[in-house]
Amino acid sequence: MELARVIDEVAHLDADAPALWFEGRWYSWGELTARGDEVLSRVAGAGVPADESVGVILRNDPLCVAVLLSALRARRPVLTFSPLLPDAALADDVRANRPAALVGLSADWARPGLADAVRTAGGLGVQLGDDGAAAVPETAYAPGADHFTAGSGTAATMLTSGTTGPPKRVAVTLNGLAHAVYSATVHHEGKRADAPPRLREATSIIDLPLFNITSYLDIAMTAAAGRRICLMRRFEPRAWGQAVRDHKVVVALLVPTAMRMVVDAEIPKEWLTSLRVVRSGSAPLDPELARTFEERYDVPVIVSYGATEFSGALAGLTMADRRRWGTAKRGSVGRPHPGVELRIVDPGDGRDLEPGAVGVLLARAPQIAGAEPGGWTRTNDLARIDEDGFLFIEGRVDDVIIRGGFKVDPRSVAAVLCRHPDVADAAVVALPDARLGQVPGAAVVLRDGAPDRPDLEADLQTWVRGHLAPYAVPVRIRTVGALPRTPTMKIAQRQLLDLLKG
Repeated sequence: MELARVIDEVAHLDADAPALWFEGRWYSWGELTARGDEVLSRVAGAGVPADESVGVILRNDPLCVAVLLSALRARRPVLTFSPLLPDAALADDVRANRPAALVGLSADWARPGLADAVRTAGGLGVQLGDDGAAAVPETAYAPGADHFTAGSGTAATMLTSGTTGPPKRVAVTLNGLAHAVYSATVHHEGKRADAPPRLREATSIIDLPLFNITSYLDIAMTAAAGRRICLMRRFEPRAWGQAVRDHKVVVALLVPTAMRMVVDAEIPKEWLTSLRVVRSGSAPLDPELARTFEERYDVPVIVSYGATEFSGALAGLTMADRRRWGTAKRGSVGRPHPGVELRIVDPGDGRDLEPGAVGVLLARAPQIAGAEPGGWTRTNDLARIDEDGFLFIEGRVDDVIIRGGFKVDPRSVAAVLCRHPDVADAAVVALPDARLGQVPGAAVVLRDGAPDRPDLEADLQTWVRGHLAPYAVPVRIRTVGALPRTPTMKIAQRQLLDLLKG
């Protein structure tokens, strides 16, 4: 599949056809194309070379989708930025990555420090508004400045949530993205994905943040298939249920946290009668939650496995699997997509393990970012593959916290806490949560003379919120005399968890 060509052909089949629904109105294919192309034309007109990425602050807004689609069609690499970062952190991220151009909505350009960061980087600021794209005052592209340059064939440099350290960026290539789109389509639909392009009335709901690889892949896959998009600013269970009802959605994605919210909100079953299947991913899905959802709504749940580094999903359950196996494979994330190979190896000596044994998951596929041609990529997941080839994820090699699909690095949170003037030491661990799956909890040791005041927990939460994304803020912070440690001075995770739960 030549993804850029396919999306371009779809976009020009019928300019007046509805393409995206957002907050009460349809945006046509022609409107999205014109708005996205206007931005790229302004960037090119300012002299920005084709290999210097266009930075985009990706809010869930039709104008941001328009830019992503035009960039894919034009094979123009984008550099993604998260609007969830605090003002100072976003400005620091822009200064660190130095985009040649930065595109954002009016609300973001009003944020303190952002325009100054773009000027420091020698970049052009482009403001998206209802009346078109405009240059941000006193910003301009500076030829010869040390701007971010994407590797050849890059579609987007995506921001991850961070697992073994601070969030990093991963280059998703056009070829890798095309393979992810093609293999997922063949895997789930059981047919070729290179049929002549056409427009369909089927609608896909996108409610995860656009800077998330799941949403980025969904945009590419939905556009290539000629389907319509129902875009939500954020997930809200009743709004989601109404969107399923009103657009007669057949296949929907619900991450585990969202699925829990739908169940807890008691969304009427009659709203979801169009659904044939619900897919889940981004975080571990409790089999009991899947069973509860299926029994309440009479809709089967199938699960996928992927990551930003994989340009999307590598494996997934299919409806064909479900019809054959029923619920016998509940808890599995399915079998590999076409072109994907998986192995389980011993974490110590790297030898291949027999079916059913738990070890470290290795993967080989054309869509894995940064992988050596033909080489195996070691993941951070502990897993097993049964005799029928179904993959089961059993945990993480590292101690990352997955909060409702967002990954939180506990060491980064602890480091921020330790920078507070009253804190001498800190540790962070995952606490179980019925709705979000996991949430961060923290224990802190105060500096000598620092008072253990009643408002300390709220003060420390505000401190973290000022340095990291909102989902990284600990929901519980306890003061302790000393952190529990092993004889080798590592944090004793179980003791820490018991301390915070007690």
